[in-house]
Amino acid sequence: MEFRNVFKISAITTALVLAGCGGDININEGDEVVAAPTTPTTPTTPTTPTTPDVDTPASLGLATDVSSEFPEITDKPVYRLDADLTITQDMTLTNDAHWIVKGRTAIGEDNANSAVLTIQEGTTVIGEDGDDFLVVRRGSQIDASGSASAPIVMTSIQDVTGQETSIGQWGGVVLLGNAPTNLCNTGDDAETSEDELINCGVSAEGDAGLYGGNDPEDNSGTLEYVVVKHAGKALASGDELNGISFAGIGSGTTVNHIQVHQNLDDGIEFFGGTVSVSNVVLTDIGDDSLDWSFGWTGSATNVYIQQSADGGDNAIEADNNEDNPGWAPLTKPTISNVTIVSADGTNGVRLRNGTAGVLSNVLITGSAEAQNCLRVNGDESIANAESGELTITNSVVACATAANNFGSDTIGGESTQAWFEGQTGNSVLTPSELNLEDNGYFPMADSPLVLGGGQYIGAFDPNQADWMDGWTVGINGGFPSDILNAFEQGLATDVSADFPEITDKPVYALTADTTFVSDVTFTNDAHWLIKGRTAVGEDNANSATLYIQRGTTVFGEEGDDFLVVRRGSQIIAKGIPAQPITFTSVQDMTGEETSIGQWGGIVLLGNAPTNLCNTGDDSETSDDELANCGVSAEGDAGLYGGNDAEDSSGVLRYVVVKHAGRALAAGDELNGISFAGIGSGTEVDYIQVHENLDDGIEFFGGTVSVSHVVLTAIGDDSLDWSFGWTGNAQYVVIKQDSAGGDNAFEADNNEDNPAWLPLTKPTVSNVTIIGANGTNGVRLRNGTAGIIKNLVVTGPADYANCLRVNGAEAIANAESGELSVTHSTVACAAANNFGSDIIDGDTTEAWFTGQTGNTVTSAASVGLTGYLPTSDSALLGSGYDLSGDNGFFDSTDYQGAFDGQTDWTLGWVTVGLED
Repeated sequence: MEFRNVFKISAITTALVLAGCGGDININEGDEVVAAPTTPTTPTTPTTPTTPDVDTPASLGLATDVSSEFPEITDKPVYRLDADLTITQDMTLTNDAHWIVKGRTAIGEDNANSAVLTIQEGTTVIGEDGDDFLVVRRGSQIDASGSASAPIVMTSIQDVTGQETSIGQWGGVVLLGNAPTNLCNTGDDAETSEDELINCGVSAEGDAGLYGGNDPEDNSGTLEYVVVKHAGKALASGDELNGISFAGIGSGTTVNHIQVHQNLDDGIEFFGGTVSVSNVVLTDIGDDSLDWSFGWTGSATNVYIQQSADGGDNAIEADNNEDNPGWAPLTKPTISNVTIVSADGTNGVRLRNGTAGVLSNVLITGSAEAQNCLRVNGDESIANAESGELTITNSVVACATAANNFGSDTIGGESTQAWFEGQTGNSVLTPSELNLEDNGYFPMADSPLVLGGGQYIGAFDPNQADWMDGWTVGINGGFPSDILNAFEQGLATDVSADFPEITDKPVYALTADTTFVSDVTFTNDAHWLIKGRTAVGEDNANSATLYIQRGTTVFGEEGDDFLVVRRGSQIIAKGIPAQPITFTSVQDMTGEETSIGQWGGIVLLGNAPTNLCNTGDDSETSDDELANCGVSAEGDAGLYGGNDAEDSSGVLRYVVVKHAGRALAAGDELNGISFAGIGSGTEVDYIQVHENLDDGIEFFGGTVSVSHVVLTAIGDDSLDWSFGWTGNAQYVVIKQDSAGGDNAFEADNNEDNPAWLPLTKPTVSNVTIIGANGTNGVRLRNGTAGIIKNLVVTGPADYANCLRVNGAEAIANAESGELSVTHSTVACAAANNFGSDIIDGDTTEAWFTGQTGNTVTSAASVGLTGYLPTSDSALLGSGYDLSGDNGFFDSTDYQGAFDGQTDWTLGWVTVGLED
């Protein structure tokens, strides 16, 4: 199989910046950007490493300059260490060169002639064939301290020279230490005696050397931000090189932020020892991803395992001792916060051959053909499970095929599933119930994996940044690193000098009035300044996709700076709770005073129906009128409308738009986000608009649905719909500001032609409106229809028209049932609850209270603290469950946007909801 190469020599050589020359090595692979690009520089001519006051293999005469053998590598010189070199004095692999290890490159002899090998951050270590590997012997150390922006990469020559990469192209890394292992046992009894430990010397795989001893606190050095790729060697049956082998490694060793990618044998394997590891990434491994045995008693925290359908066996293979399962010291690690994404033909967690262990907060999920998602087998392991030596708690098994969740073994006379479900906090779910991001591993804020109180199941906290960002490779579903960003494509310039207040990242300014006609990215290693009308695609021609990486900030300087996605093109803006995508003003970026209307906003234009396609012959909009439709959007943004109800304009997820809006002319304004003719194929979830001059979000026809919407301090209407919108909305919180604003909802069919079809008839549920003096509540007018449920409107004494229906056509819809409001609560000052309009010969209040489940009460008694319901609020348990009527909606039994237990705004909404 072919994998995208790490160094794109032909395309982005100029973007490789040497860490030793003031920048970082940028390595991209798979779907994930691995290191932040910096300003492109001209490749350097190979020279001898010049790091001062550091002994290197080259300066010591132990390596040869072989740069001429690799004309493809132009950024640094290449040095090849002497074959089968044993390093017996301290030295450094510097990041101003690439270093090839040849044969068995050893640090120290066995507890003799000890040495420390230091590897600088951003250094690349290379192997040329399967016999090339690095071993740290007992008594010696490795100090490989990379960083998120400049990881240490150990990889194959094919990877560096742009050839096809695969598993097993070089050997790997072996660490040998003096900590205990039950292989020190000579077989007299199950216990391993102190004498046996003192005199221990177990032969490691690959003829690497000896390991084991009586020093549980032994220190073999540091591995931090280290990526090992395309390694592994099958020397003989049972004698293979893993990505990283930890053999008798002691607790004094520091291991965190390590990845093994595409290894022929296991990813990492523990042969006894006491070492603990954290933030471990294991991807596309050829055999077992995480393997432990022979008395390992350390810990592993924050582990992500991604298996590949192209090969691999177990995500976790756990033993005590395959030949002697009862030997001590007993294998009993502590494993916590693990996410396993299995694939067809692979297995999940296999606990066997006498292993014990304390496992918690583990997520195991997989595809339809993933096998044995959790299996305990072997008499001794089953006995450990029965006695409590082997436990798993607060964990989830969620494989696609229920029959594959567990093996057929019995524990205590019951199934493995019964054993699992009988322990604290465990559950068996389906993958769809996990509520994960598209990448298949990161939980949404309302995922059942989020336990509250800062606890979570799996390796990722949705309220924190993804700790894999910036240094890993090959992560499924990540940001597309094979599409160059706008700066790399020459569509933006570095204007950092213009913004001295912005010091964390460079600032790239788009060329004014840019139109993207091919795919482009905005990456989170820079801030992006849009100038004028920045357009994605032309109108159903020269289509493009704009990808925006999570954690990215896009800003404008004035009201004419806005982003428009034209018909036929897409925006893929996928933030996460801890790293939302933010659109804001230059004032916000530079610490100046912020307000409404400081830049333009976002406009999405699609091919879905709108009754503005009607040419006016009658109220119906014909197929021909839809097929030939082209309605001019506000702001001279382009055209919208068409006959494709399922059109997709992309994804907006965890996106915050602040301080935008532009009044161009009467009735021609830019909203925070405009959805004009947007189809149901578009995904919109977790969005906020804060302090917009005109409306927060507005729907101009279309069929798009939205959920988890926050609208705060909007200058006009918070949520506006018209012109035939027939989508859905669930979970909306609106907080108005007495400093300005009009309606919380302004709902129309068509202001000039209220009866035109398609009729505006959205379904809206679970809305909380916190009104403010001088503003209005819900105004349903000009022919709108709609199904509204679980609405809560509350406001102070000078809050007007909390719920109003006006206009003959809207009133007629209310009388006929085309417009309904049920299971809702209006809680405002009594005189301001309802307008003066008459429905069916009676007041609007009578129409409201005559529908099922509605309540009129006071703001003081509605049961809200801020925007959240109190535990005794009557809103809880009084809602309508729409999920059976409409598959878009989640099942709820409460009124308002919140269930009283989970605040889905936490972690990504940082402004506008505070008191």
